[in-house]
Amino acid sequence: MPGCKTVAVDLAKRVFQVAGEDALGQVVYEQRIKSRDTFQAFLQQLPEGVTVLVETGPGAQAWARQVQQRGNAVRILPA
Repeated sequence: MPGCKTVAVDLAKRVFQVAGEDALGQVVYEQRIKSRDTFQAFLQQLPEGVTVLVETGPGAQAWARQVQQRGNAVRILPA
């Protein structure tokens, strides 16, 4: 994910949709992640300084804590 400044995550029961934007707001990364384990691994590889946007919903707080523990900023947004 080189060049990503912001990563937006759509949390769902079965599939996590991820999109990354550069500093100009251009989408430079998109991925569908099909398991919680793979999503957790994705979060572990995020570079420092990337802001993660997560929609409000079941599990949002737990995922936000994991991101914050790695030193990244998190914003929980209304769905």
